[in-house]
Amino acid sequence: MGGVWPLVHFPSFELVFGRKREDWLAQCVAAFLASLGLAMLTTHGRPSPDLRLGVALGGAGIASIAAREAARGRISPLYLADALIEWCLALGWLATLRRERESARRLLRER
Repeated sequence: MGGVWPLVHFPSFELVFGRKREDWLAQCVAAFLASLGLAMLTTHGRPSPDLRLGVALGGAGIASIAAREAARGRISPLYLADALIEWCLALGWLATLRRERESARRLLRER
C-alpha cells in the first residue's frame, strides 16, 4: 500500500497505515513493488506476457495476504481497499493475456 511512500517518508506512512514493527520490511516490499511498476512503465510498447503475468500474480498474492491480515485486525483496514484495487488490476492484466491467447489461436486456425 502506498507505493514508494514508505521509502520517501516513513513517519507519515505509519501515521496513516499504523505503526510497523519491521520498518525495513515495509521498505523492502515498497522497493520491490516500485521496481515491478517501473519495469511495466519502461517497456517499449506492450509489456511482455511473462512480465504481465508476473506482475498480476505478484500483486494478487500480496493483496490476498494484506486482505487476510486486515480482516484479522493485524493491519489497518485501509489495506482492504488496496487489496480490492490490486485484485482488479491483476484481473485486468490476466484478461489481456487471455484475449491475446485467444486471438493467437484464431490466427492459427485461419492459416
